[in-house]
Amino acid sequence: MALSLVTALVDGGGRLARPLEGRRRRRGVPLPDRGPRPGEIWWTRAPLLVLVLDVRMDCARVARISAERPGDVRPQEAPATKLALPPGTVADAPGKVSTLLTDAAWEVELTEFGQRAGEIDPDTWAQVRHLSGGS
Repeated sequence: MALSLVTALVDGGGRLARPLEGRRRRRGVPLPDRGPRPGEIWWTRAPLLVLVLDVRMDCARVARISAERPGDVRPQEAPATKLALPPGTVADAPGKVSTLLTDAAWEVELTEFGQRAGEIDPDTWAQVRHLSGGS
């Protein structure tokens, strides 16, 4: 039984290394959408703009991105830990700055993701990837 499993895996791996006749992928044809990935910015159906921190089988851990005017303080809200995103990370409204709210991360089902809005730069990702809880 174990020998047949190993044989099937080795044989299948060999077949994957060379394309099947008539099944070659044409150049320039986009691959299907694979959904959110860590480090990407997405709109949810809510609609909220979020940074994807980690992706699991059926959900993703995210942190919210907000756009606000510099120095804008709302007394009814508890102070949040915010990280200003570099200009151009997302389409900022005139006079507003996009910030990542780093004090809360939560799970969102993959079916709730709408449209990809971009990705953050490697330096910013290095500062926030610990929010995923795993790495």
